[in-house]
Amino acid sequence: MRTKREDAIKYPPWDRAVQTIRNKQKGFGFRDVIDNLERCRPGAAFLVGLRAAGESPNRWRAVTKNPVTIAGRDIYWATRGRGATTLYPIYDWNFHDVWKYIHNSGLRYSRIYDYQFKKGYPFSQMRVSSLIHERSFKSIVDLPEFEPKTYARLLKRIKGVSLVQEAGKSAKLFACRKLPKNFTSWITYRDFLMKTHLDTKALSIMAARFAKHLTNEYVARQQCRQLILGDYENCLPVDNHADPRDEMIAYYEAVL
Repeated sequence: MRTKREDAIKYPPWDRAVQTIRNKQKGFGFRDVIDNLERCRPGAAFLVGLRAAGESPNRWRAVTKNPVTIAGRDIYWATRGRGATTLYPIYDWNFHDVWKYIHNSGLRYSRIYDYQFKKGYPFSQMRVSSLIHERSFKSIVDLPEFEPKTYARLLKRIKGVSLVQEAGKSAKLFACRKLPKNFTSWITYRDFLMKTHLDTKALSIMAARFAKHLTNEYVARQQCRQLILGDYENCLPVDNHADPRDEMIAYYEAVL
C-alpha cells in the first residue's frame, strides 16, 4: 500500500535454504520471520515494546520467568534464545505511563489515537495495528472516517474490504454472537460453512482441529467464527469445554 522506506529490510537477511518454519502445514508466516531474523543475529539485543500490565497473567509470566544475567545482574524483563537476547524495558508500564512519557518527551505518535479518543473508544479498544488480522478487522469500520486515503488504497489491495467496513461490528457476521435466523443451531450453521468454504487448504486444517473438539453449541459458535474469519492459524482459539451457561443453570437448579 505504501512505498518502502530506503532503510527498510527488503530481502531476508538469512539463508532461505536453512530457514525454520514453525508449522510446515501452514507454511512460512510472520512469526517465522521474527525467529529467523533473531537466529541470524547471534549476540544481538532486541528491544520489544511489550506491556504485561492489563494483559493476561501469562504474558507477565512469559516475560519474567526466565531472567537473563547481564554483567552479574539478573534482568527479569529479558529472555534469551537462539544466541540473542530480547529485552522488554516497558513491560511493567500501564496505559497511562505510556502516554505520559509520549507527552513529556514530545514524541510523534499515530493520530488515530486522537480520533478514537474523540469518538469515545474505551481504552481497551484504542489500538493501532494491522487492519486485516483476526482481532482487529473491526477497525476497518471507522477507517473511511479516520483515514479515507488509506481506506481507498486498501480497497484496491484486498478483496472483501467493503463488506468488512459495512458489517465489521455486526453481531451476526464476523463476531458470530447472533445465529442467522435461517439456521436452527450453531452446529448446523458450522456444517453449512464447512460445506461452502472456498479455501480447501485452510478448511482441511480447521476440520482436523474441529475433529478433536466437543460437539455442543458453545464450541460450534466459536468454530463458526474461525471459519468466517479464515482463522486456520488458530489465532482465536476455541474454548473446547461444555457450555458455561449449562453449568450455571445446573448449579442454580441444585442449590435453589
